[in-house]
Amino acid sequence: MSERVGVVGGGIMGAGIAEVAARSGCQVLVREVDEAACAASERRIAASVERAVASGKLGADESAQIHSRLAFTTDLADFADRELVVEAVVEDETAKLAIFRELGAIVPQDAIVASNTSSIPIMKLAAASSCPERVLGIHFF
Repeated sequence: MSERVGVVGGGIMGAGIAEVAARSGCQVLVREVDEAACAASERRIAASVERAVASGKLGADESAQIHSRLAFTTDLADFADRELVVEAVVEDETAKLAIFRELGAIVPQDAIVASNTSSIPIMKLAAASSCPERVLGIHFF
């Protein structure tokens, strides 16, 4: 299991991926475009976790542990220690290609880089990376 997970994009999909990873015990770093977006992502995850606490699906201790496993950044370079990185930004091919080019130069040689895209061929994203053999597509519901 990957213990250090990175999520690029903290919107609805990215926040959900980050929350699931943190609930699973992973240390999660979410990258957003600016501090305001980081704060919005953090609030989105906190609201989801609090709904789970209110409905009895999580205890207060579990909630605290989840929050302690989450961190936020605006710098992709902070992903230099990630074992798994999941890209979940807007469905814009140019933006995704730029992220995959940059991540290829940042993440460790054995890291897996994944995309949550629903419309862009993974082959295109992998070709933009310096590590195409470690790129995969996933889809989070």
